[in-house]
Amino acid sequence: MPGSKPIALLIDDDPEIRAFIRAVLTPMDFFCEEFDGFSALRDRMEVNDADVIFLDLSLGEDDGVEVLRWLADLRCPAGIALVSSFDERLLATALKVGQSYGLSMLSCLRKPVKPADLRDMLANRPRPQRAIAREELALGIEARELVLFYQPKIEVATGAVSSAEALVRWNNGRRGLIFPGSFIPLAETSGLMSTMTDIVLDQALFDRAAWGALGFSPAVAVNLSASALVDLDLPNRVGASLHKHGVPASALILEVTEASAMRDTRSSMDVLTRLRIKGAGVSIDDFGTGYSSLAELHRLPFTELKIDRSFTTEIHRDKDSRIIVDAIIRMAHAMGLRVVAEGVETAEQLRILADMECDVAQGYHFCRAVPYDKFIAFLESREPAFADRVTSP
Repeated sequence: MPGSKPIALLIDDDPEIRAFIRAVLTPMDFFCEEFDGFSALRDRMEVNDADVIFLDLSLGEDDGVEVLRWLADLRCPAGIALVSSFDERLLATALKVGQSYGLSMLSCLRKPVKPADLRDMLANRPRPQRAIAREELALGIEARELVLFYQPKIEVATGAVSSAEALVRWNNGRRGLIFPGSFIPLAETSGLMSTMTDIVLDQALFDRAAWGALGFSPAVAVNLSASALVDLDLPNRVGASLHKHGVPASALILEVTEASAMRDTRSSMDVLTRLRIKGAGVSIDDFGTGYSSLAELHRLPFTELKIDRSFTTEIHRDKDSRIIVDAIIRMAHAMGLRVVAEGVETAEQLRILADMECDVAQGYHFCRAVPYDKFIAFLESREPAFADRVTSP
């Protein structure tokens, strides 16, 4: 019986693959249940007690996408990893299908799966959480339980730290550290987003002033939600917070997603234009994943464009991804925008981006998102910043 152990469901028509995954998970204290197909899984009836699901895309007469749709109908909260020998492009598309259904998709593991990749994915997976109530989140905000982690952005040409993205976490006393995907949507729909944005902005500028006093110059980037872009008073509050902390506006970058910016273009133009007038930078985040036209993008006063990680992570092994990334960089440069590539995890990806003359890179190759003190230690380790200087292979 599983008892208090986390439950893993292994859904694959190959018994050797199931046995392999079980052999890796059992020493990690998982209770594993195996299923050779969709019908066997349906016979289990209850899946919402699972912590993680390993799903093969090819299940004989059935396929993994059908399983994803069924799991979504059941509102399954488990983290889901796709396991398959299909090509990277098809795996990435299947992953997006799961995400579009609102499932917690972890990653794609290509067969033959490496034990180290499997362990790393499990160690870093977000844990399923009991649904958060508005009152609980409101109390957490009032108690100042929101904390910021920082992920550096690195100049590709020099290795210097150009800025750091502030990423909010909720340090809840009962639940532990909660990632934004578990509470940002609730804040957005329950009228708490404006207060949260103000708190995050204030803390980020306080921290930027602190590392500026230590002699470090990187800017700080703060994410804005869709509701922030229809808040016509936001630019005034941003200006007041900059003045309060004595931070120059040029040291602040406001990041907005492509989809958010396009939701109400008139209000977005109003808010973003006024932020630019005040001297702050404006970055379009996750570029390539929204539904905007280039004409609409051209109307908004962006200073920076961030290429979504779904393109960047494949550039070293997928020709189409390289073509798309190169085209985005060329287009952005022609429009006078700096380009940031997200999701850079290897030196090979970094070299390719350098050849494409990408300006800035961000990702695990340099540093994960870390608390303020560890970010300061990272800045200190980059003086002078030669460790990741890119050289020709």
